[in-house]
Amino acid sequence: MSRPDLKKYKYVCYDCNFGFHQMAHLKRHFFTHTGEKPYNCIYCTYSSTHKYNIQKHLNEKHVPRYSCKHCKAYSTYNITEIIYHGKTCSFMLRPNLYKFKYVCYECNFGAYQIAHLKRHIYTHTGEKPYNCLYCSYSSTHKYNIQKHMKVHINKLENQFPCLYCKMRFDTSFDLLKHMTCVHSTFGLDCSKPTLTANSTT
Repeated sequence: MSRPDLKKYKYVCYDCNFGFHQMAHLKRHFFTHTGEKPYNCIYCTYSSTHKYNIQKHLNEKHVPRYSCKHCKAYSTYNITEIIYHGKTCSFMLRPNLYKFKYVCYECNFGAYQIAHLKRHIYTHTGEKPYNCLYCSYSSTHKYNIQKHMKVHINKLENQFPCLYCKMRFDTSFDLLKHMTCVHSTFGLDCSKPTLTANSTT
């Protein structure tokens, strides 16, 4: 691959002589060869090679998701953009410049950290972007998911795993019954009632 300029041609296209300094730019260039448009509008069939184009399309063609109630002039689909608007909008009340560095577009809630305001915005939209990997539980807070998933993880750690397959059991008796019925060469008929761990003779 020819590199007329080592800085500008840090990454060179495999199919032509185009070179770029940033990998993201080369990746976007690849799409011109493959015809891929990986970014899609969630409301129509429009797609693009660039994430920014999707954002622009949403704001121009569809009703914006977030609209500032204070200035009534700013709207966007991007939660990050509405948060940064909450830092500069002159119509928002800021009793304390430190605590109200970012103000909610919907109400007078203020926060110093972006993460705190984002979490507050979810109370307006009803979003719960963090999801448990093991069940349907979801939350507005990443910490809640981590705390919740510990219950699943602790349960898995305390279970009895089968040595021959991926099944796990809450008691050693259930594991023994499984191994006897499924993996034993004795051909035990497990459809018949068997003694339980609590059975007495």
